[in-house]
Amino acid sequence: MGKRSKPVRMCLCCRQRGGKDELFRLIRSEEGFLIWDRTGKAQARGYYICRKADCLQTFDLRKKGQLKWLPGTLEELISALVADN
Repeated sequence: MGKRSKPVRMCLCCRQRGGKDELFRLIRSEEGFLIWDRTGKAQARGYYICRKADCLQTFDLRKKGQLKWLPGTLEELISALVADN
C-alpha cells in the first residue's frame, strides 16, 4: 500500500494551501459564535485560517457582522501565534 496523503485545506483569506495541522480551524457553534476547534474533529462547518496575524485580522474584518467571536477566542488565537514565533 502507498502512503496516505495529509489532508490539505485552504486559508479563507490568503488562499494559500496547507496541511490541516498548519492552519487554525474555526467552527460555528449552534449559537452562532466562532470557536477555535483545537482538535480539528468537531462536527460542525469548519473555516480554515493560516497562522498569520494578517489573515486573522482580515477574516475578522471581512466577516464583521456575519459571525460573532466567542469572547476570548480571537485573543487565544493571537496568543497562539505569538507563542509559535
